[in-house]
Amino acid sequence: MSQFECLGIQTKEKKFKRRLSQWIRPSASIENFQNTEAQIKEFLAANVMNQTLGPESELPPAYSPSEMTLQTAETLRLQQPRTDTPPDSWPEPLRSIAPFMEDHQHTPSPGAYISYNPFRNEPHPDIRSSMRQFSGASESADSETVKTLRACLGDMFQPFVDAIKPAAEVALDDWLKAAIWWALRGKAALTNWRDSDALHTQAEGQPSSEEIAQGMVDLAKAWWICHQILTRDDFKIMTSDLRLEGTPRGALLDQSRCVVKYLKRFEKHITNFLCGGSDLAGTLGVDKSLWVFYPSCSAYDAAVLDGGSLAVQRSPYPPIAFGDTDVLYSYGSEFVEVTLLSQEGYALPSSMKCVLSFVREMCSWDMVGVISSQTDLVNIRIQSDSSRGATWKDIEWEVDRLSMLVKLSRGYFLKVRLSEENFKIVWEVAHQAVSTDASFVADNQEQLLFDEEIKYCQYINHARPSDFPAKPTKQGRVRLFKKWETVAEGTGKRRAHRGFRIFVSTPPHSRTVNHVSNILHNSSPVSCSLIESDDGSPGIFLQLLEEGQKRSFFLYFYDLESRSQIHSLLLDLIPGAGETSTQAFHIRSYVIMESQADGSGETKGGQHLDLRESLASVIEQKNDPVRSAYGKTILSESLRVVIASDWSSITDRINIGPGQLAISLSVIDDTMINIHRLPQKDLTMTVAHDLVSEEMLRKATDLLHKVQDKPSIRRIQFASVDDLHKFQESITGFKVLFDGLATQFLISRRRKMIPIHKQWEANLTRVQVVQQGIKIQIVAFFYQFHRWKSINFAVKSTDEFEKVDQKGEWGIRFKDAKYALPRPDTQTSDYVCLDELAFPTEHDDIGILFQDASVRDKFAESLPGAVGNAPRRLLC
Repeated sequence: MSQFECLGIQTKEKKFKRRLSQWIRPSASIENFQNTEAQIKEFLAANVMNQTLGPESELPPAYSPSEMTLQTAETLRLQQPRTDTPPDSWPEPLRSIAPFMEDHQHTPSPGAYISYNPFRNEPHPDIRSSMRQFSGASESADSETVKTLRACLGDMFQPFVDAIKPAAEVALDDWLKAAIWWALRGKAALTNWRDSDALHTQAEGQPSSEEIAQGMVDLAKAWWICHQILTRDDFKIMTSDLRLEGTPRGALLDQSRCVVKYLKRFEKHITNFLCGGSDLAGTLGVDKSLWVFYPSCSAYDAAVLDGGSLAVQRSPYPPIAFGDTDVLYSYGSEFVEVTLLSQEGYALPSSMKCVLSFVREMCSWDMVGVISSQTDLVNIRIQSDSSRGATWKDIEWEVDRLSMLVKLSRGYFLKVRLSEENFKIVWEVAHQAVSTDASFVADNQEQLLFDEEIKYCQYINHARPSDFPAKPTKQGRVRLFKKWETVAEGTGKRRAHRGFRIFVSTPPHSRTVNHVSNILHNSSPVSCSLIESDDGSPGIFLQLLEEGQKRSFFLYFYDLESRSQIHSLLLDLIPGAGETSTQAFHIRSYVIMESQADGSGETKGGQHLDLRESLASVIEQKNDPVRSAYGKTILSESLRVVIASDWSSITDRINIGPGQLAISLSVIDDTMINIHRLPQKDLTMTVAHDLVSEEMLRKATDLLHKVQDKPSIRRIQFASVDDLHKFQESITGFKVLFDGLATQFLISRRRKMIPIHKQWEANLTRVQVVQQGIKIQIVAFFYQFHRWKSINFAVKSTDEFEKVDQKGEWGIRFKDAKYALPRPDTQTSDYVCLDELAFPTEHDDIGILFQDASVRDKFAESLPGAVGNAPRRLLC
């Protein structure tokens, strides 16, 4: 179904062969009123129906004239609005948006209303015109029909206008709104009759002859205003001003041209109906007044109903919409009754007749609802931007009363009553607008990373057909959002990465806009390949899993730079604000394995993934001493390692709290480091679609699930020791001052209660001295030491250091070193945590011996204090 355009039974056009005089006998009078009614219906069935159902026609929205009563010039008094009782099948009152229609058993007829969806691809008539001087009647100015109509309709409507206010004193904008108003009224009345007749509804549900005749008279009102009033010389001068473009008056002019084009097909029918010699309109007692009267209100209430005069003056939207223009799409207008309410219980005494129009600029995705009266009293706009007034999210729904409450400024609400059919339509529009806005705009836990128009886009839903065009669409829009969630721990709150969201839309200059929004979860890899179109345009292919179903995107860009940018953003490889530039390291191997300790305490586990030769890039946060006492690596939202291989890329984020990162160095291979990670949800992975089989894709998915549920180990082998030191500093925040292999690591343990020492000896030991600010630690990793696998302790400038020599070995003795005993035989016994040291419970002398004196001297230089000489033969 098309947007807000009434459905009807399509019939072939028939040539107009009969005149009204042939169908209505001259003896039409009050006595043969029933004959007259039948003749009107027969005449309209043969002629007007063809006009409203032609393929070139713009079908109007369904509307029942009984929904509101217009005031006549004879009475000049307000009539009470009709209060229809809603059907019993409606659910209990809802004060929030909820898809209640699924449970509603009443099914209206297809011609009764349009199921509105601004993003369905349906044809719509093209009613457009450029901003130029109003000259809609010029083509038929000399025709006899126009001359006859001007004379006839002037005699009919002029007295009703002058009875209220002389026509010369009425402003241009009021005439424009009146022309559009009555065109909508007449169009809706004829459409309502057409649908009732075409669907063969019961007699009591069909519109009466008065309603049909009133529709023709309403169209005549619009015709007379457009051809008699708006063609005056003073109005021609006013409408020729080029500065009107982009203003409400300019938008009204465009809409009035749509009215002129629509009314042109009814000129002969109006002539025959109203100027054919029979006073049929008088016989049926139709309303010939042109103005709708509204209750008086205070200046305060008027300011609220005006919706902010400055915002209205700058708005490009018309108060009442009739058709499409060069810059705007109209999705239909409906007549409603509104009442101004306040939180204190204050309300205007009477309801007001208004038109609710749905429009969208061709350069925007934002659907706007405009509620406007025939005068300037009510002018409310509903959009997505809260800074411009009421929003779709500000609507509360009263289902049992078939009404909605629009939240206005200063604690006021605008209650809008609708018919049952229109209520469903408006709810769908609001629901769609809220959904579209939520997809198009970043929420409070998202960040917009990429927003650009692309050359072609194509979307495929492998599970079920999609509303998105199956063929490539030109000039689409792509937006990429980074998602996160707030993690609250004892150290405070921080943001954690939770994937990406991609939004792809067809261009807004199309009447029907389709869009898709999919989340790139961290729980499954994203298939990604760089491609090219037939014309050489650079592109990227993305395939992801959402709810267990595959989704595919083909995105083609105008240049290579845009493609490279979105590809790098998906890998999280572009430094953001406050982040350092990328550090790149060539690595020989990158392995993710399961963390599992054997009986000896050595960490072992099954290997999940090995990327072999790769390139590691590290992005970290810039130094900020005020941010955290732990340094820039702990509690960091920025620290991440991107591993890129020929078939896959892994982004390993190190967003951790104190004590959650532990490292281990190999004693045998000085270029290898092991990193112990707790279960993490922010590891992401992309794979080359053309290089990965379904089996490998399944294993990659299993890997991501295991990393999220269990501890894991990253084993990285670098090309050089220098690269390892730089990488180690990047992820831990500690700079490596010394890294060497000790031949002996001695601890002189004091026995309790007796002055005897027991010496623990470890032979091959890898020793590092690391520093962060003024903090310096000694880190040791043992090889086949039966007590521990590793140890680290702090040293200060006030500690005592002595050089010692022993049988061709040169070393340093730490007198009364303070340390904590490592916990043996655990999963992390061979790992050390640098950012949090356990409380030192031991006080023993420790000696570290090297095979070369120069290595000992280099080790001594890295210590924080002066190194003295120990007495001869005084060893550890």
